Amino acid sequence: MIGGGMSALAWSYALLHHSHTRIDMLYNRLPARGKAAVDVIGALLGFFPLYAIFAIGAGKWAIMSWEKHEVSVFGIWFPSMAPFRIAVLSGFILLILQGMAEFARDLYLLLRNRRYD
Repeated sequence: MIGGGMSALAWSYALLHHSHTRIDMLYNRLPARGKAAVDVIGALLGFFPLYAIFAIGAGKWAIMSWEKHEVSVFGIWFPSMAPFRIAVLSGFILLILQGMAEFARDLYLLLRNRRYD
């Protein structure tokens, strides 16, 4: 559970450093504005809808875990699952916030033809 929580909290850090999986064969050959256009379209069509659904699901999951006092059946001490569920929800929220920052930077580059620093 600790490893899963740490991984969830690191999703936004990976996005900040462009460490997520991407098909680079065509993307790397594009100019900066072309990359920004691909990123903006990808964010609108894939990233935001998908991770909004995940965050809503994780939120429902976390609330249910707190309300029902859910415990893990794996292990002999039956740890509470609520902190892990909250860590996953926090990871999705941080990922969406980082995605919004990346989206704003890419949109700025696309519209103004210069990087926002």
